[in-house]
Amino acid sequence: MSTTEYGEFTIDTIDVLAPTISNTLPRAIRFKPGTPVVSSSSSYGIMAQEVMTFNKYLKAVLGLRYSYISSLGNTDAGPVTGDAWNPMLGIMVTPIRNINLFGSYTTTTSLRAAAYRMENGDEIGPSDTRQFEVGIKSDWLNNRLRFNLTYFDIITKNLSYATYREGTTQLTGYYDKAGDLSRKGIEVELTGSILENLQVMMGYAYLDTKYRNSPAFEDGSAPINTPKHTANAWVQYSVRKGWLKRLSAGVGVYYVGARPVDDFGLKPNGHGSLIGAKPFDMPAYTTVNAQLGYNLGAFTARVYMNNLFDALGYNSYYRGGYINQIDPRNFSAAVTYAF
Repeated sequence: MSTTEYGEFTIDTIDVLAPTISNTLPRAIRFKPGTPVVSSSSSYGIMAQEVMTFNKYLKAVLGLRYSYISSLGNTDAGPVTGDAWNPMLGIMVTPIRNINLFGSYTTTTSLRAAAYRMENGDEIGPSDTRQFEVGIKSDWLNNRLRFNLTYFDIITKNLSYATYREGTTQLTGYYDKAGDLSRKGIEVELTGSILENLQVMMGYAYLDTKYRNSPAFEDGSAPINTPKHTANAWVQYSVRKGWLKRLSAGVGVYYVGARPVDDFGLKPNGHGSLIGAKPFDMPAYTTVNAQLGYNLGAFTARVYMNNLFDALGYNSYYRGGYINQIDPRNFSAAVTYAF
């Protein structure tokens, strides 16, 4: 029972003869009106950047960011402040006119979780991300076609997670360290006009992402919903002559590879995930889409045909409790007017 100026009322009732979930849980719950939980946070950042052109073959970018945060939470031992300096460097080399070779190195620091407390009273501390990229950007066919290739290597250290009481969805109010997350891969992109009336857009990405040195996740496991392979392609053709003049047609393919439906967790996460069990993979799927268009003056009419072959695929968020089928074959039309 709890007493207020409005009288007595029951907050909860517990059968003391029934077994409890944990011996550490209280046998009674008491509520004191007018006692708010104080939590506040403020932050700011300042960044300076300089672009330097040495000659037609070499350019460089230098940058520096300063970040500051001040926070107060119900599990903090008073106000906590922190700051970080993050440099960045980029270089572009142009050996010939249509070829650009580039490399960059950047760092970022997330101070949001720095003030979170572990159960032993220690601070979690900030998480740091280091990103390294190298690649090539090129133009072909008198700048009508562009080809880009990028390799990236990203690692985020000192991740954290909220802790839950064993077997419940009840937060403890504390956090713990979750190790590091490594992401490596390549991105390939081809865009432009092979012919004046033929446009192409093609892309492919390979991503190798793993938890490392983590007490919360299986070492070497991939995070939720991270496919190793994704790809897309779109070809658009416009008729410029004859009785079909002003007609355009396009067809595209979209591919999503297999990906884990959940994290391979080793600690309770409050979402009902199986602890210490490898999650299953959502299967890969490919959809084919098409489009027809006709332009007449300021009016343009388009017909869209999506998932032409009625492919079966799924989008999921296991923590949110859903696995949804992607849209089946569907059609739509639109008419637009340009002023």
